[in-house]
Amino acid sequence: MSHYSDDELALYFYGEANRPEAIRDHLDHCAGCAANYSELAATLKLVTAPPIPERDERYGLEVWQRIRPQLPVAPPAVLPLWRRHVYSMAGLAAAAVLVADATGHDPSRAVAVAEQFELREIVAADRRIRRDIGGRALRRGA
Repeated sequence: MSHYSDDELALYFYGEANRPEAIRDHLDHCAGCAANYSELAATLKLVTAPPIPERDERYGLEVWQRIRPQLPVAPPAVLPLWRRHVYSMAGLAAAAVLVADATGHDPSRAVAVAEQFELREIVAADRRIRRDIGGRALRRGA
């Protein structure tokens, strides 16, 4: 018969055991573990939790202000435009191949069309970004 450790019995005492029914059943049938648990429970009852201090609505802000200087400053994660669209291009190409194969068309032609379409979308997005960034740079310089 497998017996429970003191750690498992302590978790059971605090109501945090993984399988409390199994422990209760074991304690009902195993006199040694029941005696061990009674002794452990008597000791744990002597330990009282300290009172939890009252927190006002500014507590979270105070904590962040204390730990902010200790946090590393990470640069903003900006992916290049081509990396942002890699998964959509791959998905589009895969879908085009499946559709072409299912309809009896040449898959290589479908992939070429899909890549052309994605390339046009990427170039258009890149132009919009460059235009927006350029406009902001001009406003800052003025």
